[in-house]
Amino acid sequence: MMRAILVEANPTPAAKVPCVSIVVPTRNCRAELARLLDSIDRQTFRDLEVIVVDNFSADGTFEMAAGRAAAF
Repeated sequence: MMRAILVEANPTPAAKVPCVSIVVPTRNCRAELARLLDSIDRQTFRDLEVIVVDNFSADGTFEMAAGRAAAF
């Protein structure tokens, strides 16, 4: 079983589907995921969603992604 966290760069109303979905599979890559999310956050295109799927990381990847979800 995998855990998933949704991090949206531009939260949209439920009726509107984001134009672009970025799906990121992860396992023990906290630092790399942080850099990726920072890069996505710096983009000017905002009609997107980021879906992080974590495969039971032991390095805090899931917790970091969950924390970042609230920040987006």
